[in-house]
Amino acid sequence: RHTLMAASILPFGGAFAALFNPPQGLGTFGLFLWLLCFAVVTRIGITLWTIPFYAVGVELSRDPAERSRLIAIRTIGSNAARFSLTWVAFTFFFVATPQYPRGQLNADAYPGFGLAIALAAAVIMVVTIAVTRSPLQRIHDAESPTAYPRLPLGTVFRQFLPTIRLTPNIYIVIA
Repeated sequence: RHTLMAASILPFGGAFAALFNPPQGLGTFGLFLWLLCFAVVTRIGITLWTIPFYAVGVELSRDPAERSRLIAIRTIGSNAARFSLTWVAFTFFFVATPQYPRGQLNADAYPGFGLAIALAAAVIMVVTIAVTRSPLQRIHDAESPTAYPRLPLGTVFRQFLPTIRLTPNIYIVIA
């Protein structure tokens, strides 16, 4: 999981910074393509981070009560980051000036904002990997490799197919 998380840092951070720093002289269509491309890469990068990050949170403990606490801490941290992002944006980057009474209309503020948030996110991602790596390794080392046996694909399908008949909505989900 940490491999995917680490691999997502540069694409996410670079694409996020680039998203807010398009080159001068792009026409309307060029700007559209720039924003589309880097918005998609940013989204893919954060997805490559988020999915294993959530899985790591569940793997850090086998105790359901402790897992709930870890999920609560993760949720509080994510929400605090979102609120802090808004505060940072309007306190340091999109400040009202006589020329721009609504600071977010100042195009010159966006490249610095994008770079600062990308760097802050990258640092938080690296710290998160560093903090969770050792406890996760201890848990994996303590468990026997046979604790979760690999099932042959045929067995998986034999166990899965009867559940489709029991749950009619599964057809919609699979479709």
